[in-house]
Amino acid sequence: MNDETPSWAAAAWGQRSGQRTEGLSTERIVAAAIELADREGLAGLSIRKLGQHLGAGTMAAYRHVQSREDLVILMVDVALGPPPADIRRAASWQEGLERWASGMSLRYGTHPWLIDAAITGFPATPNKALWLEYVLQVLAATGLDTQRMLDAALLVDGHARNTAYLVRELGRSGAAPSTAWLVPLLDPEQFPQLSRVLVSGELEDETEQTIDFGLARIIAGLEALVDG
Repeated sequence: MNDETPSWAAAAWGQRSGQRTEGLSTERIVAAAIELADREGLAGLSIRKLGQHLGAGTMAAYRHVQSREDLVILMVDVALGPPPADIRRAASWQEGLERWASGMSLRYGTHPWLIDAAITGFPATPNKALWLEYVLQVLAATGLDTQRMLDAALLVDGHARNTAYLVRELGRSGAAPSTAWLVPLLDPEQFPQLSRVLVSGELEDETEQTIDFGLARIIAGLEALVDG
């Protein structure tokens, strides 16, 4: 087992000396990278482009972050920020879970590139760890065992993440394209339900997707598990 603290973890938890190079700091580099990602998405982010954005050379940035992967880990933690304090003031675990999911959805909406960031294992940066801590504190009131609490937390976050992805992608494509042309091509006997949906026009409904319906079903399932 390797117990050495990774470089990105040392930076995230403030274990570095804070040495400045050409006016740069890890904090400034991460903040600039978030600005770029908010504007251009995560796919276009590179250390070279970041150095240009900062008016510094690529090597100057590398003195503070060892790789693009390390940079993204730090960006995610800063972009998430700490969870809303009102989660802990919820009157019930159900309400706490709703507040946690709402807070996470807001972060995904504010920084859509978060959806594209790779999931790198256990939440080991300060803010990610705090988000996990908060949801586990909420779920502790259910009496579920640790593994089921972790499963529930993953389920809620996955739902918030998937919903944010749909909202982002539908927003990129603009108004939903008409599917009227498909109706006469479908055999009503083979596609009875799909035909009904297309004729109803519900697929072209521009109502924004929210987490509410799915989250309510997740909570109902947890309630059944708790009461069972």
